[in-house]
Amino acid sequence: MMNQHYKQSLNSQSYHYPFIDDELEYKMLFWEALTIDTSMFNIDHGLCVTRTDFPRVLNYLLKKMSFSSEDRDDMITYILPHLDEIDPNHIQKHVVFRFLSPNEYSNLAALHVRPEPDQIIRAFLLYIFNNDEQTTISTIENLDNEVKEILHTNYTPR
Repeated sequence: MMNQHYKQSLNSQSYHYPFIDDELEYKMLFWEALTIDTSMFNIDHGLCVTRTDFPRVLNYLLKKMSFSSEDRDDMITYILPHLDEIDPNHIQKHVVFRFLSPNEYSNLAALHVRPEPDQIIRAFLLYIFNNDEQTTISTIENLDNEVKEILHTNYTPR
């Protein structure tokens, strides 16, 4: 049986909430989106690696992008099950992928967080399978150039 006071307050709510500070801290947020307009998601010039190397390469790139070990692990363990869902028998041999640049990403998904955190690192990864035997596998130089392009900074590989 519902408390009468609670029932009345539910009926009188406007469902328009002012800024609510829930005082919770979130280490990271993941989100997925399905879109009809995929024109922004051109992957023609993406990187290509073997499926078996993809986790290691993704870890390498995320590390170069300043992700902590824990954050890299979270992102990789978030993405890999998606690949297995799409291709559970591992028939597809290559993964083609690219990160959206910060400008592309911000145009698609503006981020407004208050209070502003000390650090924001955003990564939006596009990926597809490619089973073409003629596919050129990306080199370490290609990988490092991808990071340079994403970060738009003077970058020196470690």
